[in-house]
Amino acid sequence: MSEQRDTLVKESIAKIDSINKWHPSKTFNYSLESGGTVQVKTFKTTMNNQTWFARTSTVPKAYHDSLAKYIAGDSEYGKTHSDYEKEYIHEITSVQCTSLKQYSDGWNYQVKAEYDFGAFIKKRVFYELVDIYKGDGFIYVISSAAKPGSDETSSVVGTYDSIEKVSWEGDNLMWTMATTSNPGGLIPGWLTNLSMPGAISKDVPSVLNWIGGKN
Repeated sequence: MSEQRDTLVKESIAKIDSINKWHPSKTFNYSLESGGTVQVKTFKTTMNNQTWFARTSTVPKAYHDSLAKYIAGDSEYGKTHSDYEKEYIHEITSVQCTSLKQYSDGWNYQVKAEYDFGAFIKKRVFYELVDIYKGDGFIYVISSAAKPGSDETSSVVGTYDSIEKVSWEGDNLMWTMATTSNPGGLIPGWLTNLSMPGAISKDVPSVLNWIGGKN
């Protein structure tokens, strides 16, 4: 592991493991297409003048292996975490992954992702460095905002940082995510913050329903 990656991983682990000290927000309950339900709890805090949101959920047993597979992805273009993410986050319209590097404990790559948030909102583009860190009983996916490409002139550029953690606790599979973002443009920060608990929580049934459709 490089020194820069080592620092990023340690800071990200400390951040996501502090969620139990954040302010509780809304709790959501979803019915899954294949039967059963999943509960998603959300949290909120402020760090370094940035508003962070998080969610936690216990994943139904039928989804354990597939969730771990698709959240981590593979160290292969076309099968990365970001490539799979495009399949279940419907606002993502395109993903371009480059500069993939292997490490003894995972891999990382750069990604340019384009989003369409619907009518009257200009399309957004996000540049990120995505680090996958894997060990015995855990997976971390760390997305860090990166500088736009030198040729980026026509799109509104947003920033996005997130940490996803998939971990086994006995027979339970816990899925946790924390994020802070700025969509850029004229969308006010208060409106983004107001919608974040629902936006991040709905990704859980979206992913599980997508997995259920593949099995």
